[in-house]
Amino acid sequence: MGAMYSRTYASAIAGTPTYMNYDDDSGEFTLVFLYNNGGSGKTNYFATAHVTEIRTNFKLHYPSGHRVEVSVAGETNGKVMVVAVDEIAGSLQISPDQTRGDGQVKSGDEVIVKIFRV
Repeated sequence: MGAMYSRTYASAIAGTPTYMNYDDDSGEFTLVFLYNNGGSGKTNYFATAHVTEIRTNFKLHYPSGHRVEVSVAGETNGKVMVVAVDEIAGSLQISPDQTRGDGQVKSGDEVIVKIFRV
């Protein structure tokens, strides 16, 4: 019965969500949002509040493990996001890779997050 009241969802989004879906049968979760760094231009290097958090019950929905894919739509120049996973707390935190000064995710970029069962 617990599974029907539990699902993977975004509890905090660093921008404007345009699509979110969780498929109960496959466990596939998709989140698409327009990133907002709170200002114009490149992300502030010291920003800490621009985190997207996805909550889930890993043991229930991803019992054999999971795979996370994060991409920026239409980008081939290496804009990347960092994913931190805390399976005990049941969260994934996604934020821009602050070490890449030339490839920062900018406000308005469409970010796609997918979680799959393995």
